[in-house]
Order: sequence, then structure tokens, then C-alpha cells
Amino acid sequence: MQYRAALVAARCGYDRHLLSTPALGMLSSPYLTPQQLAAAPACAEDGRAKVYADTVWLDEWWREIAQCRVQPSDYWSQCLPSEFTQAVSSTAALPVRVFFGAGQIDLGGLRQPGVFGAAGLLLAAAIGTAWIARRISRPVRALTGASLQLAAGQLDVRVATHGKDELSFLSSSFNAMAEAMQRSEERQRRLVADVAHELRTPLSNLRGYLEGLADGVIEPTPELFDSLHEETLLTRRILDDLQYLALAEAGDLAYHPEPLDLSELADNAVTAHRANAANAGLEIVLDASEPVEVHADPGRIRQVLGNLLSNAIRYTDAGGRIEVRVRRDPLTAILSVTDTGVGMTASEVSRVFDRFWRADPARQRATGGSGLGLTIARRIVEDHGGSVSATSEPGLGSTFTIRLPARMR
Repeated sequence: MQYRAALVAARCGYDRHLLSTPALGMLSSPYLTPQQLAAAPACAEDGRAKVYADTVWLDEWWREIAQCRVQPSDYWSQCLPSEFTQAVSSTAALPVRVFFGAGQIDLGGLRQPGVFGAAGLLLAAAIGTAWIARRISRPVRALTGASLQLAAGQLDVRVATHGKDELSFLSSSFNAMAEAMQRSEERQRRLVADVAHELRTPLSNLRGYLEGLADGVIEPTPELFDSLHEETLLTRRILDDLQYLALAEAGDLAYHPEPLDLSELADNAVTAHRANAANAGLEIVLDASEPVEVHADPGRIRQVLGNLLSNAIRYTDAGGRIEVRVRRDPLTAILSVTDTGVGMTASEVSRVFDRFWRADPARQRATGGSGLGLTIARRIVEDHGGSVSATSEPGLGSTFTIRLPARMR
């Protein structure tokens, strides 16, 4: 402003013949020398008043800058900085005022419909924000409450799911987790109850006989001691099978897979069980015409086949027949054990692999089974990437089929 006022004063003093030249006497403020100020004091005052009273300059530059708004979007970023630079580089009568959204804004120029429109827009935005916040916070609160209940042991807690958004997916995942935890807890409770039930009978028998012997009401005979020994062995078998099952379900059962011929393994197993089958009055035969190779742990697969053969002998009456068959299709090795025993109904077949389940509890107890053999067998086969299934008809017998991935020839 001093620069522009000095220019006006120099021109005024020259026009009035008070100064010899219309030029500034200094390169910095106040731009006029003391001699020039003394020679034309009225001109200096007039220049200062004229420059400070000039508001037209500011209005004109605001109009120039406002023109950038009507330019295309790709030109806006070039127009605004250019016009602003030219404005602040010119000699300004008033300081440049730059607004960045702060301070008071004069809305007097807005028309009444514009004010109502802006107010409506703000109201709609506020309502939308509140609706979105409520929509998100409600399921989050429900999930939080359900999680606290689940942590407190209430395993049957579930949350409602609506729609197909991310929160609904999260609620479904929570329900699936709670369902899995509830099923696991129920299985654990059933296992404890089953173990207690299975151990109660042999332990009760042992206690009763031992107390009878101690009181002298039972005569000690070799047959009695044989019975007590059988009860002891049964208890040990139950505990051993429980340990096998716990290791298998935890994934800690050790396997040592190697190339294995199922036909050869079946032949060895049939030979080992032929004496027991003969004592029970049964015929046991093998149908394995060619080698069928798999990659598996020989000991574990032998354990599975031995369990199936033991069950077949146990549930087949004298005069019956047991057939072990080995075959393959292009991708699968198939090992099956078929008997002509008592058979099972469809509902019994569906439960045959459940732990501690027996189709004939009296027969199973008499022969000393633990009720865990088929459960362990299924786990071992599945750990080898295979499957085991059962089919049966009451009075006609049963067939258990093991399927394992075959080695490529």
C-alpha cells in the first residue's frame, strides 16, 4: 500500500510542479525521500487517502477469481492458483482476505428456498447417520452380550441373523461357533457318563467277589479267579481303548506309512483269526486274487482289520461264514469283511461307529468288548484319507467296507 501511495504522491507532485520528476526517490519503504515529502506534503496525504479508500480493486479481483468456478474441472486446479498469484502480486489498496471456511459467512445473498434446501439436506444427513449408527450398533451390542453369556458357560445362547451383510455373516459365524462348543460339551459329558457306566460293571463285579471272598461266603475256586481275571482284563481293555481314542481324536496317534499290499495283510490277519473262528464253529475265507497296494501304516490297518474280524466272530453263530475280500477300482483300494451273523437294523447301522454303543449289550459284555473298537477303527481309516462304512440286514449278516486311496500302478 505504501508503494502504491508513493506512486500516486509522486505523480501528483510532478503534475503540480512541486517535484521535478514523477519517480520514486527510494527503493524501499517509504519510497519517497524526505526532500520529496517536504516538497509535496499535500500530495503525499492525498495519495495515502486515495489508496486506502480504494475498494474497487478487491472486488474486481474477487470477480476474476470467482470465474474459475465455471471452468472445466481439469482447468480449475490451474485457474485458481494463477488468478490468486496475480491478485496478490498487484499493488493492493487493501490487504487480500483469504477465506478457508472459518469465520462468519454472510448468507444474506441466499434465497429462501436455498436456505430450506440446505437445512433439509443437513436434516436428512443427520437422520441417515443416526439410522446407520443404530443399524450397526444393535447387532454389535447383541453379539457382545451373547459373547459374555457364552464365556459365562451358557452354551445355548444364539443371536438373531437378518439379511446378508457382514454383520449377519458375523452373527452366523458366532452361532456356528456356539453350536460347535455346545456339541463338544455334550460329547464330553456323554463320554464321561459312558466311561463311568462301562467301568462300573467290571469294578462292581470285582468288588462283590472280593468282599464275598473276604467274608467267607464265596468259595475260592480256579473258576472264580479266572472270572476275576477276565473282569480285570476287560477293565484294562477299556482303559487302553480310551487312550487310543483320545490320542486319535487329538491327532496324536503316531503313524508310520509305507507301501503296503492289502491282499498280503488280509491273508496274515485271516490266518491269525482262523483258530478263533474254528473254535466258534465258523468258516473264514479270503478272496484276494491280486496285489492291491496302498500307502498306509501296516500296524494300524492290521489293527482295524483285526477289530472287524473279532466283531464278525463275536456276532456270528456256529455254522456261519466270514469272508474277507480285497479288490480295487482305478483310484480306490477296497477291503471288506462280510459275515452271516445276527445283523442289524437301519437305525443300529447308523450308530454302529458311536463310542460305547452295542447292538447286543448282553452278547458284547459276555465276550468282553469295550465298545470303542469301531470308533477307533473309523478314526484310523479317516486319518489315512479313507472311509469305512457298514451295511446290514437283521438275521442275514453285516458287511464292513474300508476304502483307502490306492497307489498308482
